[in-house]
Amino acid sequence: MKKLVILFAIVFVIGLFTSCSGGNDPTRPAMTEASTAPKTEPETKPGEYSTDEDGFLTYESELLSSERGIDVSSYSGDIDWKKVAAQGIKNAMIRIGGRGYGDEGVLYPDDNSLKNIREAKKNGIKVGGYFYSQAVSADEAAEEAEFAVKALAGESLELPVAYDFEYIEDDDARTDGVKPSSVSTLANAFCKTMKKAGYKATVYGYSEDFGTKYEPEKLKYSDGIWLADYDNRPEIDDNIRIFQYSKDGKVDGIEGSVDLDLFIIEK
Repeated sequence: MKKLVILFAIVFVIGLFTSCSGGNDPTRPAMTEASTAPKTEPETKPGEYSTDEDGFLTYESELLSSERGIDVSSYSGDIDWKKVAAQGIKNAMIRIGGRGYGDEGVLYPDDNSLKNIREAKKNGIKVGGYFYSQAVSADEAAEEAEFAVKALAGESLELPVAYDFEYIEDDDARTDGVKPSSVSTLANAFCKTMKKAGYKATVYGYSEDFGTKYEPEKLKYSDGIWLADYDNRPEIDDNIRIFQYSKDGKVDGIEGSVDLDLFIIEK
C-alpha cells in the first residue's frame, strides 16, 4: 500500500510540472521560427513612366497615378477649352499675374486669367494658378499673393496657386541681389498669404532649384512642389504633386507649343 501511495505521488508531481511548462497542451500555440521572427513591411515597387496612345506621359505606382495637365498664360492666345477638355486634359495651371523685373517692380495681372479660369472650369477642367514673382523681400512676396487674391475676384480653385520665382538671365533685374538662400523665405510669405485667403499653395521650380534656391524642408506652407525637368524623369515621392515635363507640347485648342504637366493623384 505504501508503495502505491508513493507511485501515485510521483505521477502527480510529473503531471503538475508538465502542465506548468506548457508540455503538449493542444490549446497552446507552438513557438516556431515564423511566429518569433520580426515582421517586415512589404516592399513598395518603384513607379513607372510610360507614354499613352496620344503621346502624353503617364505615371503609375502601387499607390499613385497621374492625370494629364497643362499650364498656360496670355501668351497661349485665345484658347478653345472645349477642345482642350476633349483631348483628355483634366488639370490646368493658369497664370494669374506677375511682377516686372525692372527697378519699379510693377505688379500686373495676366490679361486672360479670369477668362481662362472660367472657361476651363466650365469644361470640367480642374484649375490652379501661378504668379511670376520678382520679389526682393518677404513683404513683397506677400504683396504679390494679395495681388493674386484680388485678381482672382473670388473665383474658387481646386488646385493650388504656385509661387514662381525665377532669376532673369542675360539681363539686369531687380532680383539679381536676392541670395538663393533667401528664396525659401519669400516662398513661405507668398504661400502663407494665399492659404490665409483660403487657397492651396505650392512652389514651382526646376530640379536644380531644389537644394539650391529652395530648401524643401523649409517650405512650411507649401502643399508639395511643382517640379520642372525636361531632360530627366524624377522619382516621384509624396512631395512632388505636379511634374512639368515638356515645354513643347501640342494640344488641340491651343495654337503653338504649350507646357505639359503630370498631376500626381492618389489611387
